[in-house]
Amino acid sequence: MEFRSGVPFGIVENNAAAIYTTAAAVRSNATGPYTQNANWRANVLSQPYFNTSTFVAPPLLTFGTLGRAVATGPGSVIGDLSVLKDFPMPWENHKLQFRWESLNFLNHANFGNPTTGRGNPNFGRILGLTAGNQARINQLGLHYRF
Repeated sequence: MEFRSGVPFGIVENNAAAIYTTAAAVRSNATGPYTQNANWRANVLSQPYFNTSTFVAPPLLTFGTLGRAVATGPGSVIGDLSVLKDFPMPWENHKLQFRWESLNFLNHANFGNPTTGRGNPNFGRILGLTAGNQARINQLGLHYRF
């Protein structure tokens, strides 16, 4: 089993050039503390991951008051399982091994970070899974050693 904390992320303005013409990215201002939505897993695609109303656009020609990584995304649970059994064969040093391997045996969805561009219609929503996340995969095999 592997338990991972979420990946840090920051909130930026979707249209940075309208606030500061030469800036590649402009961070937002916060009007209150960052709070995570406790019910975001109930309906991942429609519930925002955090309270999006606490973030506003900064005044013109400023970079915003938020830090670079002010929040942490959802964590991950990764569970792979292997069961092996060796059967001795009647010949010297010969073995038959039965293998059962299960990847993501918990069948747990590991979600990616939410959309962090304020002004984006999906701001605060999680739109997908982390890279490499997969459904449960079971594999059976025999391994003959001699």
